[in-house]
Amino acid sequence: MRLPTPLGGNDNLFVTLPTLNDTGSSAQTLFRNDLRQMGFIETPATFYPGSYSQGILGSIPITTANGTVRRMALITENRVVKPDGTAMTGWYWEIAIVDDYPAPATTRLSGENLRTQLYLATAPGNHGLFASQKRGGITRLLPTV
Repeated sequence: MRLPTPLGGNDNLFVTLPTLNDTGSSAQTLFRNDLRQMGFIETPATFYPGSYSQGILGSIPITTANGTVRRMALITENRVVKPDGTAMTGWYWEIAIVDDYPAPATTRLSGENLRTQLYLATAPGNHGLFASQKRGGITRLLPTV
């Protein structure tokens, strides 16, 4: 994941973050520390960075299981990689919200654009996520039950 160059980011500053594919998630979840690792600089009093202000979407409403909250949103650029680090997708943009106070063991959610890049499936028991670049590939990956 990185901040998009056309919006003031740097292609050379990217991080690999574990993310949960959540079909109910319409925005990716990030933590402030994730942004710092990508070169995002904020002033002490505000969330607005100097060089990345074009990618800031502002405070947006997010519906959660506990009701609606407002979170700062920005645009990130992502790609899915295999465990060995090779890319499964090209770079794609995603709307991300910043969780300022994540609870211990809080999971980063994927957002919705991941689901436009790959075919995704789970098998009975839901013990793993299967991903493929082609529709026929997903059926070959699923276990026989």
